[in-house]
Amino acid sequence: MDGTKVGSNSKSDSRITSYIGLGMMLMSFILAVVVTNSAGPDRYAENIIMTIAMAIAVVITVSGYLTMAVIVSAIATVIFVGLKIYSIITLHQEFPPISFLWVILPAMCVVGIAFYVKRYTPLTLEN
Repeated sequence: MDGTKVGSNSKSDSRITSYIGLGMMLMSFILAVVVTNSAGPDRYAENIIMTIAMAIAVVITVSGYLTMAVIVSAIATVIFVGLKIYSIITLHQEFPPISFLWVILPAMCVVGIAFYVKRYTPLTLEN
């Protein structure tokens, strides 16, 4: 009897983790839309590029290459932050503070989809 409780509790925990992961991924894409809308039309291109990088990282994670997705999201974040620092120091440009959400959004998205996919990987292998 105790063995079934542990098994069902494990399934419940993996389901909750999966839902949390899906929520994190969806929240990161919703925040990406908010950032794109709030930053204004002059920042539209960089926001779209970051959204595309985030979507590519999600596709890579779902394909089973979590390390590659982490690398893609890290590279996108480092390039974004590097260009922002260059623009602030050299060009003396001002940026809306909400645009710095791009520092955490790609990582949040990859972690979220990794939690979501983690539940379905054993089922896929079994099938």
